[in-house]
Amino acid sequence: MDKLNSIINIDLHIHSSISSYKEENGYVSNSSIENVEILFKRLNDKNISMFAITDHNRFDYELYCKCKEIISLGKYENVKSNLPGIEFDVQIEDGMESCHIICIFNDDNDKALSSISDILNEKLLTKKEQYYTKEEFENILRKIGLSVVLIAHQHKHFDNPNGGKKSVSNSVNNIYEFIKTGYINALEYQNTNVQGMIINSLKKAKSNIATIIGSDCHQWEYYPQKDSFSSNKDYVSKIKSLPNFSGLIFSLTSIDTRFNRVKNDNSCFISDISGLSTLNCTN
Repeated sequence: MDKLNSIINIDLHIHSSISSYKEENGYVSNSSIENVEILFKRLNDKNISMFAITDHNRFDYELYCKCKEIISLGKYENVKSNLPGIEFDVQIEDGMESCHIICIFNDDNDKALSSISDILNEKLLTKKEQYYTKEEFENILRKIGLSVVLIAHQHKHFDNPNGGKKSVSNSVNNIYEFIKTGYINALEYQNTNVQGMIINSLKKAKSNIATIIGSDCHQWEYYPQKDSFSSNKDYVSKIKSLPNFSGLIFSLTSIDTRFNRVKNDNSCFISDISGLSTLNCTN
């Protein structure tokens, strides 16, 4: 099968020990660069072709490079690529709550990637409740200077004023108008039941953008669960593309034919078109 037409599993929301400032003491301590092969084994077992480590308002360039190195060795044959990413806390509109926006960056400029931590250190968030304003967030992205995909959390229907903390609908006065601007490239959900609510919201908004599920894994040994306390999570996002940033962009701009695809391994064919035909199916 042509690689461009392969359906691959992706996970663009994984944390490491670098997110520890926002977590309980010791919660992510084992998800460190020394233990990264634990994550790779789990990713490989779950057939994840492309992933991103997206820590809270942080970027670990050393960990990113280590992942690239492991992939280059080919030890975990199902894992094809990792993309650089960050999960930002952002207040989009004044007076509203902050939301989570995952940024997935183009990986074609290593010098720019190596400078991300220095850029973040110019105003480093150190407390759980802190966030960037939209202006500060956009200024950071300009300084990084890489093409980027913005994936906002949405954990409820657009019209639901309750629950779903850190959802983008909590951070703007009119989510229906905001979503039409194209500022956000995709919406991430954590529960498959929520996906239907978001799709209905997008229909009402007359907008068509991708919906993505991420593991939000914090404890790598339990991947794809978030941690040892989470229930089983086997649903993943599937895209029909090459496992790289360009493939992700292509999928986001062709979501009807490229995003959340279902791989069908059944093969049915007509064995004879003269006289009575026989339908043969193999699984």
